[in-house]
Amino acid sequence: MVGDDNPDITNYLGHMELGVGTQLGKFNFFTAVRNNLKRNDNKGSVELNISYALPEGYDILIQYFNGYGD
Repeated sequence: MVGDDNPDITNYLGHMELGVGTQLGKFNFFTAVRNNLKRNDNKGSVELNISYALPEGYDILIQYFNGYGD
């Protein structure tokens, strides 16, 4: 790609992303994992989110991320 300043991004962000979420009362839980699916040079990430619903449409979010591509 002409002008691409990160041509190797798929080697780090990956080719697969899987996310799962659920709601328990006012709490929402979501987790996502990414992986490049390479046996010898495996890279990926994991993301965990917990949010709590407040009045008037606001939420508090706690997020943990580890890996490539945040």
